[in-house]
Amino acid sequence: MYKTFEKMIDIFRDHDTHEILDHNQRASVWNFYWNYISQVKGSMILLFVAGFVTAIVDLSIPLFIGRITGYVSHAKSDALPVNELHAILIMAFVIIVLRPFIHFFHDLVTNQTIAANFTNLIRWQNHRGLIRQGWGFFQNDFAGRIANRVMQTGPSLRESTVATLTAVWYLLTYGISSIIILAQQSWTLSTPVFLWFLFYGFLMWFFIPRLTQRSNMLSKARSGLTGAIVDSYTNIHTVKLFAKSEDEDQFVRDALISHTSAFWASLRMVTTWMTSLTMLNALLLSATTGVGLWLWHEGTISVGILVTAIPLVWQIANMSGWVANNLSAIFENIGTVQDGMRSVDRPRIMGDMPLAKPFVFESGRIDFADVSFSYHQQDGTVDEIKHIDHVSIAIAPGERVAIVGPSGSGKSTLVSLLLRFFDVNEGRILVDGQDVRGLQQESFRQFIGVVSQDTSLLHRSILDNVRYGRQNATREEVEDALRKARADAFVLDLVDSYGRVGLDAQVGERGVKLSGGQRQRIAIARVFLKNAPILILDEATSALDSVTEQEIQHELDALMAGRTVIAIAHRISTIAHFDRIIVMANGQVTEMGNHQQLLQANGHYAELWARQSKPMNR
Repeated sequence: MYKTFEKMIDIFRDHDTHEILDHNQRASVWNFYWNYISQVKGSMILLFVAGFVTAIVDLSIPLFIGRITGYVSHAKSDALPVNELHAILIMAFVIIVLRPFIHFFHDLVTNQTIAANFTNLIRWQNHRGLIRQGWGFFQNDFAGRIANRVMQTGPSLRESTVATLTAVWYLLTYGISSIIILAQQSWTLSTPVFLWFLFYGFLMWFFIPRLTQRSNMLSKARSGLTGAIVDSYTNIHTVKLFAKSEDEDQFVRDALISHTSAFWASLRMVTTWMTSLTMLNALLLSATTGVGLWLWHEGTISVGILVTAIPLVWQIANMSGWVANNLSAIFENIGTVQDGMRSVDRPRIMGDMPLAKPFVFESGRIDFADVSFSYHQQDGTVDEIKHIDHVSIAIAPGERVAIVGPSGSGKSTLVSLLLRFFDVNEGRILVDGQDVRGLQQESFRQFIGVVSQDTSLLHRSILDNVRYGRQNATREEVEDALRKARADAFVLDLVDSYGRVGLDAQVGERGVKLSGGQRQRIAIARVFLKNAPILILDEATSALDSVTEQEIQHELDALMAGRTVIAIAHRISTIAHFDRIIVMANGQVTEMGNHQQLLQANGHYAELWARQSKPMNR
């Protein structure tokens, strides 16, 4: 039975038809909720029905008590009419059988069907949307805050939805039914309950927007606190190097002060709301008891009706406190969802175009056609500085091209544009005649192998990290790639804190357990394994010692044969044998030719060569 209910929601369901992340305008909170609720309508309907039946069953208990009290107050002790015996048996069935069953069914839907499944469906779909955001999206926020929003949004959306369909719906069903039952006996007796609902509605109208606003501020402060803490831990090596523990304390302290202030503001409103409700409930119970006693004294109602009315309103008063707690949680969760929407409900940055096509590899020709680009224009601001200024480069299939130039000259930016981490502001970038803006990015990048100077690894095993180059590679193929990258020796000696060794040892977050050179060799092994027809080497051997670099260079030369290669380098000696060398400065191409041609031109390249090849004075 449990498995039947647990399998009602597929947390990994295809959500393309429910995609809300690619629109130009952000969704309202209701649309954001409906995007997920609409995928599990059947389960929510079951919860809705279960809440209704539970309220009706619980409502029957005060009615039974009133009926028995009415009978006892008039009947003789030695007589028990058949009709009353039937009522007692029905009440016993409701209390012993029906009520436990309906609560069990309600818990099955809530816990087995919705709690874990709906929460993780939301997390899965939010992650799927965020992982496809452009690189620039993640440059503008804490990774910890983004992850926190993904983790928080799911349970908060689920809890606020379930609480609305249980607590609020329960109170409405129970309260309206109570008014109808009491009104059938006397409109006067139902008046306190009716007035209570009016004032209860007023309190919600007054407090709910304020609770939502303060909960939103609290959630934002909590995400900021999480982001600050995670940022310190992620960069712990830098913190230790610069002895900045106290500075990090202050950074987190400021975030904690902001979070505590937001927490206080939220709790003040909750306390005021609960106190107001307690006073309203006291008035309801007193008024109903007083009116009931007066009507009984006047002979308008029987003692059975009086005994029915008092437990009814007492139950409403108790429920209202329960609902109030749930409402506080509902709107705190809504605030959390709204905070999550700041990351989750964002137009896709650098996503695939609506009619994007899969890349069709032909020969590996690359054309930069009058390309201009400014980072600031990506943010919609006006900027006169162009980081790439009308650059045109044609790279033939199988040609090895190196790009050199001072830092900030635009070398890495040019590669980022080719990989479509950013879009050009002017011109086009074509690969085999196909504009990269019109291609499906993952399809396109499968044909490109990249080794960057800033190498970070996943907090997984060496095997998993190298297999990032090709997921279906065998263990033997991974070992061969590591040998070519001269990484096999140190990998064999690795042991992690759980006793896993060699290829199965985990490398720590961002590969912190390895040196820079070791991380770079793992990255090179990934490229060997991927065996892509286009290679981009961005200071691929910058972290290696000269001996290891020479050993790997021979393997890289073999890998580059017949492939289109773009290499960014500061050490001229590593690219002197390339087919063509491009010199950049201030976002423009200033020189172009092979090694000998550039030396004869006696320009900036010749100056770099002379400076690097000149023996050091001793």
